[in-house]
Amino acid sequence: MALIIGFGLFLASVLTAALSNIVAEEFVAWNPFFVRWLIRIAVARLPENHRERFEEEWQSDVDEVPGVMGKLVRAADCSLGR
Repeated sequence: MALIIGFGLFLASVLTAALSNIVAEEFVAWNPFFVRWLIRIAVARLPENHRERFEEEWQSDVDEVPGVMGKLVRAADCSLGR
């Protein structure tokens, strides 16, 4: 019985590792979409005559931040008005 439980736990851990890898890859793939979406939200709150300039500025600012999470956090900061 212990062998069956041990094999089940092993199988569950392998499946969990595989699924977490898939989720991580999906997050990396969708990250540019979410970053652009957050910047568009931030730009929409600005007066119309400032939108184009700040959209370019914030996008270049986000592009300079290293890492996937860093870009997302920086875009969220822009949309929160920080």
